[in-house]
Amino acid sequence: NPTQNTVNISFADDIDCQSVEIYALDGRLLKSQISNLETVDVSKLNAGIYILKVNMADGREFTERIVKE
Repeated sequence: NPTQNTVNISFADDIDCQSVEIYALDGRLLKSQISNLETVDVSKLNAGIYILKVNMADGREFTERIVKE
């Protein structure tokens, strides 16, 4: 972080990720993906700060701020 093209996510072997989403700071959903969850392409987003949300199979959610250059 920061990134220009992709965000790479690493999961422990016992983690079951269902989806990854990227939100604008105003809460708008900009991107959602349910496959290839370890690499998220952000190359088409404008430079700025975004929220990356990881949704787990057990209902837990994790968020992280990402910076796109």
